[in-house]
Amino acid sequence: RPLRADSSHPTQDNAAMPTGYAFIAAFVLCALLHLTTFAVVGTAFRIPVREMTLGFGPQLIRLGRVRIRLLPLGGSVRFKDLSEDALTEDDLLGALDTQPLWMQLVLALSGGTMLLVVALALLQLEALPTFIHGFAQIVLGALSPAGDAQTFLAQAHQAILQWPFTMLLGSVAAKFAAFNLLPLPATNGGQALAFIGRKLGLARTWPAQLTQLLMLAYLALVLSWAAALLMYIAHR
Repeated sequence: RPLRADSSHPTQDNAAMPTGYAFIAAFVLCALLHLTTFAVVGTAFRIPVREMTLGFGPQLIRLGRVRIRLLPLGGSVRFKDLSEDALTEDDLLGALDTQPLWMQLVLALSGGTMLLVVALALLQLEALPTFIHGFAQIVLGALSPAGDAQTFLAQAHQAILQWPFTMLLGSVAAKFAAFNLLPLPATNGGQALAFIGRKLGLARTWPAQLTQLLMLAYLALVLSWAAALLMYIAHR
């Protein structure tokens, strides 16, 4: 859902910042806030953080348990869990898998919630419509990379050119939150559903093939948007 822009020309905030850099800065800030929130909440719950990774691809820097990679497109936070080898009985108490369901859900949804709070602070009344429309835009764009996705990308391009950085940051935060709450294996929404499924005992009867299909759906969504972006750039 496009927000109203006050001018057909770049604002003073974005005029001093090259077009692509404004979006990249907003995306990196959202990714960093998203990951940091997980680490802070997990630490508050006394669940040890094993590693936090910002971005994908070749590693650029490693600072203790923090890794920074070449492409700042998301990232991950790895907590102590039962998949680790040589955990003692005492260690199990701090593993993510052994925590109460409410704690697991709070942790899984904390990053997206923080992004939504940022969107509300920056966009105010426009934040919730921007967030809610984000779900449909993400799915419809993936299903129609040469159609709907091109429309959404054109709207995003105009936003980068016209909006002040604070409005752009709020919109990216809202869309980022929507993406991470999709019910897919690699997202926070999918992780929350997995925690609920384990608590209800569904993990024993859940077909592994279905998880693989959902992961393929996630990859298809990401690749479809990547193709849409390449098409948009090629036609500019």
